[in-house]
Amino acid sequence: MNCYQSFADPSQEVCAASTYAVIANPAKYEGLDIRITGYLRRVEGVLVLYPSRDAYVYSAGRDGIELLVENGDVIEVMRGKQEMEGAATVIGNFTAKVRGRVQGSVGVVSGEIVVFAEEEPGVPPRLP
Repeated sequence: MNCYQSFADPSQEVCAASTYAVIANPAKYEGLDIRITGYLRRVEGVLVLYPSRDAYVYSAGRDGIELLVENGDVIEVMRGKQEMEGAATVIGNFTAKVRGRVQGSVGVVSGEIVVFAEEEPGVPPRLP
């Protein structure tokens, strides 16, 4: 696990982790502010991050990490995307003790959540 000082808040530590690592061993990341990358999509009205699009499709939607968004706490930086679907990096506080609303989810990311859109392979970047 690679942890670093947050750029936004120097008193906060953020740990970069593989989405697969968080799913495989959620207790290791309990209570940590984590940065994970994967495939983000809405499922039953809830934002869920999966390790990849294929993982979502072939696992029948299991093993996702929900984004617990209350009172508009999510900061969306989706480069003009209208739908919250596609490759994304998520930063937020992880807990496996709270099970989300989507069946098969392994935990939730909550707090002030930051979502960055990632460029997808084969798609040219949209430059200003």
